[in-house]
Amino acid sequence: MKAAPCLLCFVVFMCECHVISSYKSGAPPSACVDMFPEGHRVDSQNRTPPYVILVSSTVYQNEWELITVKVNALDGYYIAGLLLQARRSNCSDPGPVGIFDLSKADSSTVQKFKTMECMERKDSAITHTRDTSSHPVRETVFSFFTPAANVGHFYFVATIVKTKDIFWTGVTSDVIRKHENNTPLMTCPMRTQYDPHNINTTPGPYATTKSPHSGSTYPHNRNTTPGPYATSVSLLFLATLLHLVYLS
Repeated sequence: MKAAPCLLCFVVFMCECHVISSYKSGAPPSACVDMFPEGHRVDSQNRTPPYVILVSSTVYQNEWELITVKVNALDGYYIAGLLLQARRSNCSDPGPVGIFDLSKADSSTVQKFKTMECMERKDSAITHTRDTSSHPVRETVFSFFTPAANVGHFYFVATIVKTKDIFWTGVTSDVIRKHENNTPLMTCPMRTQYDPHNINTTPGPYATTKSPHSGSTYPHNRNTTPGPYATSVSLLFLATLLHLVYLS
């Protein structure tokens, strides 16, 4: 019975670790490639995202041209988490291109968002801060400088979080075309599943929300991966049983 208190402490510790698993202070470097928030432990939403990415220009000619990028949430939605990059349209390289600049941004933007280094490319992405997680926003604007001309066409792509269990990957802008380049304009597929091999089939969180387009209420897609809170409750139940055994 003497081992029970130690085991109980371990189980409680594991519960705490499981609950604290999202990225409240910004996306980690490990998310730079597939832009998928592993710590959320659920699939992304598979319906049309209630967010839009608007750009001030859809054509560029030279390096270091300024483009203004605006991320908007539709009515009833907000941005609690964000990972934003610019990527090549031809999908030849998954790494980000160009540079984001917050030096002239307003105080609210600087407080809620920050640039980050992805794949050894400084200021090549934007992510949220802890303040954004606590006080979500409806829209935000960033300055971006175009990459070298040999990059060709590119576009902006984002992972946007509403809540820990509700987020969208692969939210894209219009493609920014390289002047006098007639290659096709494309965007690249992004990861959408936490468990792409469907190894775990336990139902995840299930909620309803109003459609931003019709105002009707309908369910989110069912995920096939357990949410962190469901697992935490199981661990707490186990901890309670162990405590009762110890007391007896």
